Amino acid sequence: KHDTALTYMQAYQRFWVPTPHRDYYRIHPSLNPCGTDHLRWSSNSPNLQNVGKQEQRCEECDGEGCQSCGNTGLAMLSARNCFGPAPDREWWSLDFESIEKRIPAFECMEPSLVELFEKPNEPPYWGSDHLLLCSLLWPDKYNPIAHIKGEFKRRYINEYKRAKNTNFAKQYGAGKRKVDATAGIPGAYDLIDRGMPKLAALQAHYLRLAERTGWVETLPDRTVDPQRGYPILASRTEDGRVLSTTPFNYHVSGTACQCKNTALIRCAGQCKHWREEGFDAHIALEIHDEILFDFPRGKTVVDNMFRALVLKELMEQSGEDLIPPIPTPVSVELHTESWARGVSV
Repeated sequence: KHDTALTYMQAYQRFWVPTPHRDYYRIHPSLNPCGTDHLRWSSNSPNLQNVGKQEQRCEECDGEGCQSCGNTGLAMLSARNCFGPAPDREWWSLDFESIEKRIPAFECMEPSLVELFEKPNEPPYWGSDHLLLCSLLWPDKYNPIAHIKGEFKRRYINEYKRAKNTNFAKQYGAGKRKVDATAGIPGAYDLIDRGMPKLAALQAHYLRLAERTGWVETLPDRTVDPQRGYPILASRTEDGRVLSTTPFNYHVSGTACQCKNTALIRCAGQCKHWREEGFDAHIALEIHDEILFDFPRGKTVVDNMFRALVLKELMEQSGEDLIPPIPTPVSVELHTESWARGVSV
C-alpha cells in the first residue's frame, strides 16, 4: 500500500503546476463522463479518483501513538494528507452515504435492509449490512448478543471479516462458488438469497433483462424521463453470452451515477449563481459518490455552513427524483487544512 501510494504521488507531481502560495501546487485532471462502460466517470493525467482514504494503524503501539509512528498511531498516512485547500480557501466534502446499497434495498423494499437503514442506531443490525449478513450466516452466534452494539464484532472478529468480504463479493456479482468460499460456509450463497428473497429476485430480474435485451436501465429520473432509465450495455463473455456479474451491478452503480450527475448539474448552477453574487464558489472534483467544493475561507468554521447545507439539499434531491424515490442522505465535512482530516457537520 505504501509503495502504491508513492507511485501515485509521483504521477501527481508530474502534472502539478505552481500557485501564488509557496509550496502549494494545483492539479487539473481530465474527467471523462464517457470513459467507462457505464455511467462512472474516468479521470486521467493524472487519475485523481484513486487518491485513497486508507490508513494503516501502527502495530507497535496499536494506534495509541509511539516514537516509531511519530505519535500519530499510524504506520501509513492516507494520500489525502497531501491534498488540501489553499491558505485562503476551505474545502467542503459532500458524499452520498452508502448509495449503492440503499438503491437496491429501497427499490425492492427488502424488509431487513430497509430496517437497518431506517433504524441505524437500533438492534438487531445497528445500521450495518455486514451484521445483517452475520445474522444469516451464524444465527446461533449472532442472535443471543444482537441487542449489544458491537459485541458480535468483538467476540467473533474472524466471522465478521468473512461476512464483510462476502458482502462485497455478492454485491459485485460473484457466483455461488466464490461466495461460498469467501464465507467459508457451503451453501452460503443460497442461504443469503433465502434470507433476502426480494433482493435475490431483483438481481435475477436484471440478469434476465440483460439476457433478453443485451442491456439494463438505471431507475427512471422524473426530471428526464419518468418511464425509462438510461440504457447501459451489459458486458459479454468470449462466447457472446451476457456476463452474469455485470447486469445488477451496472443497474445499481449506473443509478448512483445518475444521482451524482444530476447533483453536479444542480450544484454547478448554484455555485455559478453565488459567483455572480460575488462569492467565489467552485466544484473542485468529483470522486465517485463524493463532490468536493472549494470556497473562500470563512472567518469561523460556521460562516459557510449554510451554503454547504444548500448543496447537501440539492444533492439529496437526486434520490427524490428517482422512480421509485430512494432516500439518499449526504454527509458533509469541512476541510480547512487537509483532505484527510475533516470536521463532520
